[in-house]
Amino acid sequence: MLASVVEWLASKLNSAAGSATIPSVVKSLSLVLRETGCRRLFLQHEGLHKIAIHMRAKTVSSSTTPSPFDVAAVVGVSGGNSKLDIQLLYECGLCVWLLSFENPQAFVDAPQVLSSLVQVICNVGKEKVVRVCVLALCNIAKDTAAELVGLGLPKGLENLKLQVCLFTL
Repeated sequence: MLASVVEWLASKLNSAAGSATIPSVVKSLSLVLRETGCRRLFLQHEGLHKIAIHMRAKTVSSSTTPSPFDVAAVVGVSGGNSKLDIQLLYECGLCVWLLSFENPQAFVDAPQVLSSLVQVICNVGKEKVVRVCVLALCNIAKDTAAELVGLGLPKGLENLKLQVCLFTL
């Protein structure tokens, strides 16, 4: 039964990024992926790639076509309903974090997921979103350290550290 649910949720992630059903689908996934068997099934259905798509390019102007690695394309950076965007980013990050327990090696074959996580960490100021993305990267860092350095994670973390220092003054 859960296999059917996971398959259905994975298929619904193929919807356009602006689809009204995406927040509900991602919320449901964040609950279902707490089960180990569901994580395996979701990975088999290319779920990691599908989640990454919804971490990027949700609120970009229709006049531009962003690249998959466009920093301005990160949800919440370029406008829109920011509360919904932040919650969606958090739940996408939560799904990635849950998946990172199952098979960290899968992230080596999914550079767009790593790129999305790094973009979110570097560009989204909401602490809960940054925290869940950093936790996901901690689980997969031993297998993807070189890729993370290449994507600019050290600079993003340095900027976060500076922000924390400024807030404590």
